[in-house]
Amino acid sequence: MLVNDTGKSVWFKDSLFFCGGSRTYIAGDPNQNTWGATDKCLKAKPGSNTKWKTQPRFDMNHKRSWFSLNNNGDSKIVAAGGLGDDGTIRDTLEQYSKGEWKMMKHITLDYPVYGHCGVQYTLGELNLNWLIISIVLRLNKHT
Repeated sequence: MLVNDTGKSVWFKDSLFFCGGSRTYIAGDPNQNTWGATDKCLKAKPGSNTKWKTQPRFDMNHKRSWFSLNNNGDSKIVAAGGLGDDGTIRDTLEQYSKGEWKMMKHITLDYPVYGHCGVQYTLGELNLNWLIISIVLRLNKHT
């Protein structure tokens, strides 16, 4: 079952992906001792018999809630930051490309963050995905 309190969705190629999420942590609740973040992703292709599909290859490498999820045209989906299942704030990025999620090595966010947003902005041939994410994070840091 996909827990969807803080999950994210994004259009990618011809399908809708819905990834991550959690049940909100309630301190002192004896039935809930984690944030409940998930690494699960569901995929649906629009049509008359639209059904959500899940497969292990759709799952992210890390459990994430309160993260950002963006597409980079038709080539990649990028998940950034968020809260892990144990409440750890993440600074990692991972990308879905060619049918699988991979950690983005040699790049992290400026600092661990959750509850943020990311946007993609394309100006001609220049894709400003990373620049805008960095600016948004810097704005959040000072507010």
